[in-house]
Amino acid sequence: MRPKKIGQNFFVTVRRNQYDWQGEIVWLNKRKEETFRSSLEFIKLLDSALKNEEKLEENS
Repeated sequence: MRPKKIGQNFFVTVRRNQYDWQGEIVWLNKRKEETFRSSLEFIKLLDSALKNEEKLEENS
């Protein structure tokens, strides 16, 4: 059995302000860009990208 190969490439620009992270994340595979206003929002974006990738792998 081969290990699952889940792969996403991201380019992240973080601008840290006084209280929390803010910045942009770019999915290089999909040429999609999102901005985030907090570290929690950043983590949620990463989590959703990985969950979507897992769903695609299951359906293949």
